[in-house]
Amino acid sequence: MESIDPVSDLSWKELAKCRGIDPSIFYDDINAEEAKSVCEKCGVAALCLAYALRRPEDFGIWGGKDERERRKMRKFNAQAGESA
Repeated sequence: MESIDPVSDLSWKELAKCRGIDPSIFYDDINAEEAKSVCEKCGVAALCLAYALRRPEDFGIWGGKDERERRKMRKFNAQAGESA
């Protein structure tokens, strides 16, 4: 897939493996591993994660990462930006 802005161009959502799946599994800690397994098989998981990191989405599984994992990624990216 060519490079797109996952926030302004949401066409990637049409290709997401989670389409048609009950969205509650992506917002329930009990089902986090099930949700992440859907993301592992998804061809647009990287775009989904980029979307969640830029929005930012504070809840749920996005691109195979939960809230805690995304917070760590944001913190790492912010620190990397400061040192550049």
